[in-house]
Amino acid sequence: MSFSRPAAARSRDTWGRIMDSKLADRLNPEFVRVLRTSLTPKRTLFIAATTLALLAVGALLLWNSWAGWLMRSDINVSVAQIARHFGEDAFNKLSIVLLALVFVLAPATAALSFVQERVRGTAIFQQMTLLRPFDLVLGKFLGSGLVSYFIAALVLPCYFAAAVIGDVSQSLVLRMCLLLLIGGLCCQAVGILVSALLSGPTERALRGGLLVGPAVGGAGAITALVTSEIFMRNWYLEQTWYFYGYSLYPFQIILILFAFVGAWAFVGAVRQVKAVQLIPTGARTIWLFFASAEALLVGLFWGWEQYVRVHYFHESPYEGLIFYLTLNLLALAALAGGSALRRGRLREWWSGARDPLALFQRREIRNTLQTYAVALLIAETGLCALWVSYHLNLTSFPANLSLTTQLLPIALGFACIAAGLAAFVQFCALQRFRLGGWAGVLFACLFFITMLAAGATFTDKNNTPTLVNPLTYVTAICEGDPYLDKTVPAEYKDLELKQVIQRNDHWYNKQAERPADDVLLAMTMHGLLAQLILGSLCFGAAALKWRATREAILREP
Repeated sequence: MSFSRPAAARSRDTWGRIMDSKLADRLNPEFVRVLRTSLTPKRTLFIAATTLALLAVGALLLWNSWAGWLMRSDINVSVAQIARHFGEDAFNKLSIVLLALVFVLAPATAALSFVQERVRGTAIFQQMTLLRPFDLVLGKFLGSGLVSYFIAALVLPCYFAAAVIGDVSQSLVLRMCLLLLIGGLCCQAVGILVSALLSGPTERALRGGLLVGPAVGGAGAITALVTSEIFMRNWYLEQTWYFYGYSLYPFQIILILFAFVGAWAFVGAVRQVKAVQLIPTGARTIWLFFASAEALLVGLFWGWEQYVRVHYFHESPYEGLIFYLTLNLLALAALAGGSALRRGRLREWWSGARDPLALFQRREIRNTLQTYAVALLIAETGLCALWVSYHLNLTSFPANLSLTTQLLPIALGFACIAAGLAAFVQFCALQRFRLGGWAGVLFACLFFITMLAAGATFTDKNNTPTLVNPLTYVTAICEGDPYLDKTVPAEYKDLELKQVIQRNDHWYNKQAERPADDVLLAMTMHGLLAQLILGSLCFGAAALKWRATREAILREP
């Protein structure tokens, strides 16, 4: 006991000298602050001792279980065989532990980083510091997962030792390391983004706001369960996914998606902190996000038509087109709902004030309008690129883009619906709904779901409820198309696939018949006209409400 207090005191003094040294001055200040509060010397020693003790006890119990089970069997086993089974089982169990640390615990603590500051009332002090938003988010990002990654660093040597003892393949170990690194950082970045979004000064304090941590951790657990199978099971190495026509393993596509989501989640968190601190944010970041997202999405479906014709695929190429349009429509709806102009912002815009806040509001409004227009243009460009990939470079059919008969009506109708959606969301934002523009997004989703249900009651597709929806409109005019549907010759030779492909008609793969030319033309014009009218009605309603709101605001004292 006489040496415990001086030893502890020396440990604290050493830790304090490290924190006050020049090295600490070079580190991120927010990271150093979180490091001082989350990993104190006593807590670090306790975590290390507890982790190592649990690893030792777990290894002992696992060895005894395998040794007892193999000894009770009729097979003569050696110590090497017991060690191999022990190492393989330990590798699998430690994989679960590491996945829980980086996919559940680290994102959960990251999701509480900004929220806790707001709950404690210390968020205002962070806004008063001289830290740039990037440095603040980076410090939160690195500091929020300190405990998780400290425990993971203690587990990793045992993890690699178990892989060596269990004769686990090096490729599997490498895949799991990539999943833990890229996937874990992605989930942690998403947690930082969620925390930044829920801690803005204009957001209402959520009841039970600290529950956002377990919610993000649960989402990370689901992500780990879904993706870990692709990295661990060898049969996924026998499958091939395509990116811009290049064959890749499924786990490589998952890593690309993880990297994309993680990078943009971090950028989004920095942008949200800038908005909270009233720092002007340019629109080019959102433009770049939409452009990169469209490039990624188009790459996943690029040239899909060439591979769908293989007999063991039963999907139609236009299903990928519908999925692409669905994601774009949802993204545009979210953009419109989040940037809808309410009466307060319009009052700043229409006022003659020249103060910095009014000028800032006007610049943000202009950026919002430009962003939606650019996002719609990027979506249309991706649609055209995807359409070209479905119709060119085919060895069995002539290159026919069907520009005026199919692509132009689909693109024009989608643009009308997207523009009308933005107008309708703005109309709802001016109606003083508590949800603002998000009420318009909900009403629009309800409308299209109703149209989908109503269209299903008709025997044919030439009806307004089916054709007014841009998604079912694609299905109607592409049914039976030799490029976008499954109607292929009975047998043909594909030079790229280097094999003779035979049509395989099953009861679940019934070939659709292409409508007559006059019926197809009538459906095309009917749907395009319905979408034009719907978009015009939304614009008209928004314009009338806009004028009435302007007059009401100008009459205010």
